[in-house]
Amino acid sequence: MLTVIFGAGASYDSNPSRQPRRSGVATAAEAYRPPLADELFSDREVFAETIASFERFHPIIPRLRHTEGRTVENVMQELQAEAGEDPERYRQLAAVRYYLQCMLWECTRHWKSQAKGISNYKSLLDQIRHRRKLDEIVCLATFNYDTLLEDAMPGIGLTIGGFPDYIGGHAHYKVIKLHGSVNWARQIETPIEYQNQNAWQAAYTHIERADQLKLTNTFVRLDSMPCGPGLFPAVAIPIEVKSHFECPQEHLDFLCEHLKRTDRLLLIGWRATEAHFLELLAKHLPGHVRALIVAGSEMEAINIGRTLESRLKTGLISITFEAMPGGFSDLIIKNRSEIILHL
Repeated sequence: MLTVIFGAGASYDSNPSRQPRRSGVATAAEAYRPPLADELFSDREVFAETIASFERFHPIIPRLRHTEGRTVENVMQELQAEAGEDPERYRQLAAVRYYLQCMLWECTRHWKSQAKGISNYKSLLDQIRHRRKLDEIVCLATFNYDTLLEDAMPGIGLTIGGFPDYIGGHAHYKVIKLHGSVNWARQIETPIEYQNQNAWQAAYTHIERADQLKLTNTFVRLDSMPCGPGLFPAVAIPIEVKSHFECPQEHLDFLCEHLKRTDRLLLIGWRATEAHFLELLAKHLPGHVRALIVAGSEMEAINIGRTLESRLKTGLISITFEAMPGGFSDLIIKNRSEIILHL
């Protein structure tokens, strides 16, 4: 069985006509490229406009933009640790979640418009469709908040209209969004009187009460943003050491069972830094797996492979990997996916 893992680099390089650092694209198009983690709070216009809507976390913007050689995830980890003794940090981090939902919703919408329907996700899914055995189940696991993967699924016969469709909408293709999605929310357990508030007013109310909010494990899909009364963005804070996944438990249960039957991994734009997911792989993968690791450079891909080798040893799992530089676009343009799709 095949498991495909997408990281931020996959959406960053999702348009083969707008390859990073190669295309010389106009500023108007580049402004909407789905960001890598360290670019989430950069001073792009679309980001700045959304930041302006959430004044509560303005005081921490300089720390997130000027990280002094550290990663944004490391700084966010520090801010989250400070929340233990500072309720204002809870409100600021709640505003960050709303910012991520709204900013990435708009960023993705514009990026898709620039691409005019062309997507490396669509091409990869077509290549998988062409190579897949009739009885093979393919699991597509993504750490990305955007909806570029879901938008590509109708090309292989899966239209996601609700949560059951992610793992039950098609017999052979399953989608797992490990860290949430811009169009997901969780229901709030804490009783709140809204007094006819609209979605934006409700968002500000939730941010103000962030240190008191309790969330349920009930997820809903959204048609607009921000999520309204009684709902809170289901997007994981980008921190260095994550302790949980932001997705329905039944999705995780399916993934764990699928990993037990996985013999091939295709990693695209994923840095293998999520310790909790690496532990999941080490616990559930069978004795030996093959992997194709797609990254911007060969050394980056090799380092990811070495990380996997090291972490999977704890589960007595061996891995044979091939490093492929050039990113998602090169994988598609050069039709290199057959390396791992060929049975």
